[in-house]
Parts: sequence; structure tokens; C-alpha cells
Amino acid sequence: MDRELAVRVLGVRPGERVELSLRNLGANGSFFAASATFVADRDGTVDLTSHAPVEGSYRNVHPMGLFWSRVQHAGPPPANVPEDPLTAILTVSAAGRELAHTIRRVYREDVTSRIVQEDGLVGRFCTPAHAAEPRPTVLVVGGSVGGLTWSAQVAALLACHGFSSLALSYFGGEGQSSELKHIPLEYFGGAIDWLRKQAEVQSGQIGMLGCSRGGELALLVGAHYPAVRAVVAYVPSVIVGSGYPDGQSPAWTWQDREVPFARENSGTSALTTHSFYSQLLQRGSVGDLCIEVERIAGPVMLISGRADGVRPSAELADLAVKRMRSAGFPHQLEHLSYEDAGHDIAWPNAPTTMNRFQHPISGEELDAGGTAEGTAYASRDSWSRMLEFLRSALVT
Repeated sequence: MDRELAVRVLGVRPGERVELSLRNLGANGSFFAASATFVADRDGTVDLTSHAPVEGSYRNVHPMGLFWSRVQHAGPPPANVPEDPLTAILTVSAAGRELAHTIRRVYREDVTSRIVQEDGLVGRFCTPAHAAEPRPTVLVVGGSVGGLTWSAQVAALLACHGFSSLALSYFGGEGQSSELKHIPLEYFGGAIDWLRKQAEVQSGQIGMLGCSRGGELALLVGAHYPAVRAVVAYVPSVIVGSGYPDGQSPAWTWQDREVPFARENSGTSALTTHSFYSQLLQRGSVGDLCIEVERIAGPVMLISGRADGVRPSAELADLAVKRMRSAGFPHQLEHLSYEDAGHDIAWPNAPTTMNRFQHPISGEELDAGGTAEGTAYASRDSWSRMLEFLRSALVT
């Protein structure tokens, strides 16, 4: 799913207009679609790796523009859309002629995956299918949606790149609370202990990766468990947030005590309130609510969007960097911040057009912010740099 394709159309007339469209099935009978029109060059070729469309779903040169610019439409889908959501139909139209090609994109190519429901954990463990020796390992956690959807996709992709990985659900999974509140950090310590016992895990080489509230969580667990040797935090907050959707309850506990958190006096949830975090940052005195990120025992990579509409993740990551540098943080520290990117930075090639969405837990109407192109660029650029960061930090 994260690999870039080279899409070319050959054998058309020079100067001919060529339309390419991409469609695939979505959830609940919806479908995704993107299209772009090009003008063939003097050799009768359209090459998406070097040609910009003259009109369509995206502008400028983007080899995977048809993928990230897909827009979700309510059904029913067109007749030629495959029933498998991972399979897309690529159609080329020129001068009354039409050709179609199917493309299947998967998350788990050459990956062994198994559900984990032991030692109190709920997760999915992914490893390279043909690994002959223990691998550096990443503990992956998603955000406020809960469950395993986001984390399992990332864990599978990391396994495609040679890592063992455990996607861990901490609420919203089988037998777990339906809300993000009172989550003991010891649960993640238990996950680290479980990983240490697995034959596929290289001893002492465990990192952690999370997104949104999971990014906050990755920083928090890293600060409490020296066994975490590297942290990657997507659109995180260094200020500890409240429970969700109950903004008056703690999200996290440690040794049976609540971890101090930012509480909004109005009684409403502050988790996704951009203005609430902005006001906290303007206060300038939030030390008692900040994660002690300087205690993390290894390299840290922060990834943020300067146009994040959910929370000011770039400014919050800047605060984390300032805190670590002031404390003389001895490890590698990187903050990848992208001007036009919103909250939905993730793996490349996924649609980045769904800025406005309804949160599945609270029903809140949220705006992820950023532009589709800006978030797509951030996802593409940060993904390759994130993989190299993990290799550098964990591969001995």
C-alpha cells in the first residue's frame, strides 16, 4: 500500500487528450474516485511521474496523484468497481477508446500476522514472513477512534519493511472499555514484556509509534519505560489530554493515580478543541501538564502539520522539542513539520481529501485541516524518513 507506482500510457497520438480515472469500493456501499486529464507528449506518451494534468482531481506532477486525490462518494458504485476494497480499477480513455486495468494494493505482502489475546492484551502481531532471525520491533498504537484499524495497518506495513510489530488496542477492542479514559500505562509495560518473550523480537530493540492521542501516548510510555528505545509520534501533544469523550476524566493512570491532564472548565471534551490547546500554549506555563519527554531513553521523531485543524500539533511538538533541548536531551531528535498538512498524516498514497468527518466515538464534526496535496506530500515525505529513522535507531 505504501509503494509508489509508475503509471504510463503509451501509444496515443501526440497532443491527444487522455483521461485517467481510478475507482475502488469504500465502506457502507460508498466508493472512491479520482480522475485527471493529460495531453500526450510528442512521443504519444502520458507519464504520471513527469507530467502534470491539465485538469482533474489534482494539480502539479504527482506520480500517485490519482491515489491520494480520490474522493469518497455515496453509492451505489459504478458497475465496473471491484467488490474487493483493496482492488482499484484504473481506466484510460482517449479518442473514444477505453482500456481498464486492475490494481490490488495490500497491507500485508509477505507478512505473517496473528491476533493477540493473552496476558490481558488485545492486539495483532505482524512479522516478516521469511525472517530467519529476531527483528527490531515497534509497538504501534492508534488514536481516539480506538481498536486496531489504524494501528494494524501501520504494523503490517512496518512488517513489510522488515520490522516485527505489535498493533495494540487500548480501548474499543474486544472486552475493553468503549471510551478513552482511566487507561493504565502499566498495560503498555505488559505489552513490552510480552514482546520481549517473542522469538521474532530482537532483545533490547523495541520502539513505539503512535498517532494523535496515540502520539501523545507514545511519548508518555517512552517517558515511563526505558525499554522503549525509540519513539515516533505523529501529530502528537506534549500536553496530556483528557479522557474522551468524557473531558473531565483522566485518559491515563500510573500506579493507580491519574496522570495530570488539561481539563476544560466548561465540562465539555477538550480532546479535539484546537482553540483549547492554543489557549494553553499561550498561557506559557503548562509544565505540570506536560509529558516529561526528556526522560525518553532513545531517539525521538515528531511529525506534525502546521495546518492541523484538530489541535495545533506543530506548536505542541515545538514545545516538546524545546523542553528536550532545554534538558540537554542526549539522543537524536527530529521534528518534521509540514506547512500545508493537516491532522491526517500517515502512510503515503491513501486518500487525503476527507478533511471534514464525524468522529465515530463522540459524533463530533471535525476538520482535519490542511490541503489534500499538502497532507499527501507530508505523508509521502515523512513515511520514508520515518522508516529510515527506525532503522537507524533500532537496527544494530
